Amino acid sequence: MKWKRLWLTLLVLLNFVYTRSAVAQEASAPTADETFANGVRLLKLGDYVAARAAFLSIRLHERTSAVHCNIGFVEYKLNHSGESVEALEQCFDSSVYIRSLPSDQRQRWEALLAKQQTRVGRLSVIANVDGATVEVDGQVRAKTPSKKLLSITGGVHQVRVAAPGYVPIVTEVTMKALDKQALAFELVHTAKLSISTMLARAEVIVDGAVAGTTPLTTPLELAPGNHKIQVRRDGYTTFLAEKKLDSGVEHTLSVRMVEDTSWIEAHGGTLTISLAEEDLVLLVDGERRNLTKLGLRLAPGVHNLVIRKHGFEPIEQAIEINSGAITTVALRLVPTQFTVNEAKVKFEARRRWGIGVLTGGAVAAIGGASVLGYFTEQAERPIYNKALCDADNNAANRTACPTYRQGQALGGIGIGLGAALIATGMWLFLGNDASLFDSQSSKTNTAQWSVLPMVDMTPGRSGASVLFVGRFE
Repeated sequence: MKWKRLWLTLLVLLNFVYTRSAVAQEASAPTADETFANGVRLLKLGDYVAARAAFLSIRLHERTSAVHCNIGFVEYKLNHSGESVEALEQCFDSSVYIRSLPSDQRQRWEALLAKQQTRVGRLSVIANVDGATVEVDGQVRAKTPSKKLLSITGGVHQVRVAAPGYVPIVTEVTMKALDKQALAFELVHTAKLSISTMLARAEVIVDGAVAGTTPLTTPLELAPGNHKIQVRRDGYTTFLAEKKLDSGVEHTLSVRMVEDTSWIEAHGGTLTISLAEEDLVLLVDGERRNLTKLGLRLAPGVHNLVIRKHGFEPIEQAIEINSGAITTVALRLVPTQFTVNEAKVKFEARRRWGIGVLTGGAVAAIGGASVLGYFTEQAERPIYNKALCDADNNAANRTACPTYRQGQALGGIGIGLGAALIATGMWLFLGNDASLFDSQSSKTNTAQWSVLPMVDMTPGRSGASVLFVGRFE
């Protein structure tokens, strides 16, 4: 119950804050009536540009005759006779406002319109593309198709017709008062040009004008025909090309920038890479490079760095080289999942082999030690007297001596073979590398050891043993 009251109180507070915020926003935004009143105030003060902006801002929302009439009057004061006529004619099209005015005011508005109409000519604009924007002296006046004649003040004017995906057309027209003219525009599809280069922040110049900086995210839209293209950046030889572009076709230009080594040596910077792995493939801006201990000399600016190694994920990174400075990049390669799985399989196989060889070596060493111990113990018996057997002049020992010698030899071979197998097994087992798939392993376990066969020949005692001495890291 206590929690329910707490949640209810919180919801009431949030609703109160949201309501106050919404009311404050509504209060801060002027209404159309307030904007209109402000426009009238600015008009009386003689600030015609600000008044025009105020009236135009509410024309889209409040298309009333009063707004159009005031726009017409402001345009008249700004000597924009063409715009004034269009706004006043829109005002008179809706006769409700005009009829509501006193006769003297209505006559003044009619006189103003008639006076302005004598100063303008009429221009008809047609185009082969619907939705094209018609601009006169930089001001949007209509969209095609339009049956309305544009009111143009007498004089020379620039008319521009443009549509997305088409080459804009600009022309000049000389209008006279009360004159009528018609312009027809045949828009053609633009040609698209994509610039493909690995070098970033290179300036692209088309026909002497800067068109952008690499990498260009969208194709350039150009007029069909021949174009001169330059790509330049400090530290590189300027790329020059001339390409013919067809209407409605997307073209691609591959650009390979060549370093100006003398310029880079004098003004460039140095790149060094801190990376433990060897046998790497280094690409800088798409070009394969060799990295020496002294580093790699590059032009100042941004470069795209790619490092590859078989079995590892490639690294791609943008680096900034400063003139006269050394830039050091510390990187760490990450093995691919296939490499990790393959390393696990090899690790497990080597571990199993290590255990098997260790076991076999232990059995061989123990067996050899047992055989050697047995025949060493038998050497104390008179029939196997070592001195007599070695002299080989006792006829009674001639049969036993070979057996004694063979036993000792067999025991020694068993111990030696066992020691070798144990050493091999330990190398297989302890020298296994799990670092590729075990990120916790800071280093690979290694071992150093020696295997010493030991035989006790003390009179009255007999036996043999194997001693393993090892140091593990």
